Amino acid sequence: MKNSAITGINIRYIYLTDMIEKLKFKLSKAPSGRIRINRHNKNPYYYLVDDTTDLSGKRLGVNDQALIDMLIQKQYLINVLKSAETERDYLGKIIKGYPNEYAEDIYAKLCQERKDRVKPIVIPDEDYVREWQARPFERKGIKDGLVRFTTMKGEEVRSKSEKIIADYLLTNNIPYKYECPLKLPGGIIHPDFTILRVSDRKEIYHEHLGMMDKANYTGDQPRRFNMYVDGGIMPGDRLFMSFESNDYPLDIKVIDKIAKTCFL
Repeated sequence: MKNSAITGINIRYIYLTDMIEKLKFKLSKAPSGRIRINRHNKNPYYYLVDDTTDLSGKRLGVNDQALIDMLIQKQYLINVLKSAETERDYLGKIIKGYPNEYAEDIYAKLCQERKDRVKPIVIPDEDYVREWQARPFERKGIKDGLVRFTTMKGEEVRSKSEKIIADYLLTNNIPYKYECPLKLPGGIIHPDFTILRVSDRKEIYHEHLGMMDKANYTGDQPRRFNMYVDGGIMPGDRLFMSFESNDYPLDIKVIDKIAKTCFL
């Protein structure tokens, strides 16, 4: 949570730096000059103005539309570049001056005797994760006789793909609970993975649909999806999905991209 602000600033800084490089490249290919627009009787007239000396410019005609478009686009890119450089410079100063110690760190540095007597304003991430994972819940359970797989965490899951996902989350320090009950307006469901996104301390949900080529499996998914939406859990915000069929098995690279983009 405490790192989310500076992380967001860094992401914006990198985005602006990339934008600036692309803008400079595009401007290096742009024609010289700029466009001056004069209106007469509500009709616009376009003039090619020299970059240095010519202030009135040469009037352009119907055969110069492509040049007009390029020069108007050029001026737009110049303005965007100026704004992007100003913002990036400002963010650079923030990043350089950002403190190494956060307010949340104060509690973590206390000795245990003081911690026992202090009511922290914000619980450190490590303590928050520990408390979240320690909250008891009743799993849905796997019926006797059904195939099951054991994760690195020691829990039993329903498929090899769920084991791969669970092990990925564990090894990448992403807190999760398997089949933790979730109460929604339409009833109680058990998401495959309830994940704690530490950066904003929100519970998010990942469903792996592993048998998309089986009609009796996919038939219930619309109802389940609607329950999420009715409960205010929107796809791309707190609900994420991965899919699998016989022809298209689980791709861990897809899980990795989803996790690094949405779970941290």
